[in-house]
Amino acid sequence: MDKLREDLKNAHKLAKTDSLTGIPNRHSLDEMIAEHIELAKTKAETFCMLVIDLDHFKNVNDKYGHLVGDTTLRYIAKLLDAETKGHDRIARYGGEEFIILLNKITYDNALRFAENIRNSIARKSLHIRGHKDPLHMTVSIGVAMYQIGETQDQLFQRADKALYAAKAKRNTVRGEHQL
Repeated sequence: MDKLREDLKNAHKLAKTDSLTGIPNRHSLDEMIAEHIELAKTKAETFCMLVIDLDHFKNVNDKYGHLVGDTTLRYIAKLLDAETKGHDRIARYGGEEFIILLNKITYDNALRFAENIRNSIARKSLHIRGHKDPLHMTVSIGVAMYQIGETQDQLFQRADKALYAAKAKRNTVRGEHQL
């Protein structure tokens, strides 16, 4: 019976974890957002959503191959995970998109946090075996603050709209109030 419980616990964890990066997946993200919304309603705790997209990621796969692309995604996930502490949460949304939920934060501080992440990623590089030049990555980030009463989809749509404004320039951060 203990073995069965342990197997079930492991299966549950695997179902909520992105197999490539080891961070929570989209399914887990939905649960995290629901938890944050509930805290916002019951305890009036604010939170912001950051939608992060790797700039020109298709070029990485085209130039270096999918194995390097996978390594890049794991590298970015590790960097983002290191930036999130405490109640902040990270998840891989899909492809080359990640989401961070920042708990108990103001909109302006969320923009600063996003800018710090953007700068941190832009300053670092990956050395690719067999290639002389290191790989430099940049990200575009959209930021939105949860508004009491809205759905997960409404929050995501606002953050995604800010992301698309950021992607128009690349390597930049845009908040929902900067559109």
